[in-house]
Amino acid sequence: MTPKQRSESARKAVQARWAKAKEGKGEMGVKAAKMGSKPSAASKVDTSDKALLSLLKRIKETDDQNEVRQLTEDLERLIFHKQYANT
Repeated sequence: MTPKQRSESARKAVQARWAKAKEGKGEMGVKAAKMGSKPSAASKVDTSDKALLSLLKRIKETDDQNEVRQLTEDLERLIFHKQYANT
């Protein structure tokens, strides 16, 4: 496959996963159900620059490894959502 074909294939896979998550199916829907919530349009991630800077500042200020791990996951999620919104 060419790089362009791989990119398009990956984009379709992501869109399919998000469609399943919105319906409450698939891995993301199952995780949300286990946590007692259902994925919805209302549970959007704040992808503003202010939110990004806030996470970076909190990561820099903390010494707790568990908090660093959680904040890093939040940062990855924010960046993913930001990139997904720009496609």
